[in-house]
Amino acid sequence: MAPFITRLPSKGDRNDFIDIDVHEIIQKPFGDRRCGEWHRNVQPVIDSIPNRADAGWDWNLKIPMAAFMGGMVRQPRLFQVTAGPSAHPAAMIAILLNERCFYSAGPAAFLWYLSTAPDPCIKVQTRGGRIDSPGMLGLAALDVALTLSLHSPCNGRMWLHAAPQGGNALLHWYGLSAVANRVPSESYGTLPGAPFMGRRNDERYFAFTTETALWAHARFSTWR
Repeated sequence: MAPFITRLPSKGDRNDFIDIDVHEIIQKPFGDRRCGEWHRNVQPVIDSIPNRADAGWDWNLKIPMAAFMGGMVRQPRLFQVTAGPSAHPAAMIAILLNERCFYSAGPAAFLWYLSTAPDPCIKVQTRGGRIDSPGMLGLAALDVALTLSLHSPCNGRMWLHAAPQGGNALLHWYGLSAVANRVPSESYGTLPGAPFMGRRNDERYFAFTTETALWAHARFSTWR
């Protein structure tokens, strides 16, 4: 098993921690318990928040179906991050671990979907007995994807698309907080996509090399 994170600092006290677990979702197109819980309890809260890039996403049916019924050649994997002793759903990740790499030899991972639960959905017990939400949850979910890529033939290579609904704030988050490299359209106008099709580079694509993935991954070494 890849060395995923096991704790995160709480938002109210960075010296108090919240236990974190990473669960792989089994390969079936619909009916998974974890996907259903997210769809019922978390997604409606996300949908009520303006300018969320993940508003309207359907983890209960559409995303699992797209992942598992589109063929296994690109190695789709789905994961849920849970927080606290009550295992509240905290994040969802969908990743392809055998996508084409356009900037280096060998395969790359493609971070297809990443969603984090709003604070009201994850008020959980900390190790110190307080009720709080985990901090750095988005970076922790990204770290799950980087960990999977680093422990695969991708060797840390990974790219992704920042959803347009997230606006400039999401671009800044990936570029500054996540330290991903933006993919310039003048060098890569069309990126790999479905067979016989490409993805037009709209200047919202980011990529990790092996070196940048290792650096980003190392930031969470004390929380594994």
